[in-house]
Parts: sequence; C-alpha cells; structure tokens
Amino acid sequence: MAPPHTAKNWRLNAAAIIMDAEGCVLLGKDSGRNPYWHFPQGGVIKHESIEQTLAREVWEEVGLRPTEYTIVSRLSGLRYKYPSGNRKVTRWIGQEQTYFLVRCKTRRPKTDLHRSPEFSKTKWIPLQNLKLEMFPKFKRKVIKNALQQFFGPGFPSKHAAVKTSSPSSPSSSTLTSRTMNRYLVPPGKKLRLKDYSPDDKSLFSGTKEESLIEFDKLREELQELQKKTFCSAQAQNSGYSSGHGCRRQRRLRQACLLPGGSAGAARSPLQKTHY
Repeated sequence: MAPPHTAKNWRLNAAAIIMDAEGCVLLGKDSGRNPYWHFPQGGVIKHESIEQTLAREVWEEVGLRPTEYTIVSRLSGLRYKYPSGNRKVTRWIGQEQTYFLVRCKTRRPKTDLHRSPEFSKTKWIPLQNLKLEMFPKFKRKVIKNALQQFFGPGFPSKHAAVKTSSPSSPSSSTLTSRTMNRYLVPPGKKLRLKDYSPDDKSLFSGTKEESLIEFDKLREELQELQKKTFCSAQAQNSGYSSGHGCRRQRRLRQACLLPGGSAGAARSPLQKTHY
C-alpha cells in the first residue's frame, strides 16, 4: 500500500508571475526543443523562507533584484505531480507551490540569464495573450488555478484579463474587482473607481493596448490643437506687426498731404518756404 501524500512528500517551491509597469508578463523558455514556456520558479532550500526563495530564484533565473519589484499577492498550497520519467520523482511526489504575483517598477526591465541554465531566453507578453497551451501539460492545472485566483475565474480567456466588475457587484480578492486597476497604473498611484462617474469608468474597461491607442489619439489631437493655436498666434502677431507698419505709413502720408488730398499736391514745410 502506498504511503499517504503528506507535506513531507512534496517539494516546497516558490513561483513568480512577474508583471511589468504596463501589465505585460515575463515568461522563460528552457534550452530544450519543447515549445513550452515557464514562469520563474524554484525549490526551497534549508533554512530559507518562501519569500527568500522567491527572491533568490527570480534573481538567479531572470536577473531581477527584489528592489525592482513588489509583491502584490500570493497563493499557497498548489500542487502538481512530477511526470513519471522525471529524475526528481524518486525523492518527491511533486511540487507544493506558492505562487507570487509581483509587479515591476519599470516597463519591461532587462533580464539577465547568465546566472542559471534554467532559461535560454525570455519574453514579455501582454497579460491577455497568456494561453494554457504555452505551458507544460503537467503544470497547467496549477497555473490555471493561480491565474484565476489573481485575474478572475474566467481567466485565461479573451476578455477576462481586462474585465472589471460593476460598482454594484460584490467585492472580490481577484483582479477583476476594483483592485485590478491598481496593477495597470504607475507604481505608487492607486486608482479608485468609486471616485469616478459611470461615464469615466468606461475609460478603464478596455485592454492595455486599447488604452495606449486611445492615449496616442488624444496626444495627436492635443499636438494638432497646439499647432493650430501656435499658427493662429503667429498670424495674429504678424498681422499686428504688418498693420502697425501700415498705419504708421498712412499717418506719415497724411501728414505730408495738403487739404486737397492729392498726392501730386503734396508739399513739405520746407518746399512751402521756398515759394
């Protein structure tokens, strides 16, 4: 009879879902020929806390220091079994993971892979482009649970990553609640949807890419308005200068004209004294 699966039979592990300041997620690919991608992760070593494991693994595998990101949320107790052919199966049944959702303080910070052979390359992808098929089959259930806990029960799907709840919906600990928008704004700024009118809230219902496109359009409109304003101001200044010069010339001409008003009858004071 097989022994019961106790906590001692599972290898404790920390995994990181790393988001940059714009909401993109970091994935790593091993040097093998398989097409799968992974989140940074690693086992806990002796006398190490789970937070220390997270910091060490992220530093070793992708070269990001703890000062470059903050821990947003965590989810523990997620387990997956090793495939039967895995060399670690003789020591452990599988991994008992704590998933951390961490947010970087900058946009797509540069990764460094030379400290560990774990990944041969990395890439940043938009959150809504994550698909379970990108990950190894034996990890997909755990990854799905973590993603749904962090980003909502419908994730991963086409719109779940960007859908926000309405003001009347019950509060939730996932990113589909009001707290989701905290992860899509610059660090240090907390977005409170209840402070906005219903019309204003619609501005935050699109994807990150849609928001960037909308901001680009607004920036172009602003630049066009600035150009028109500048051109108008230039025209006014030029008209003032031109008009001022013309009025001065007219006054000079009028001062030189006799009451008859014809140019041919113009006489200067000096000319008049000679007659």
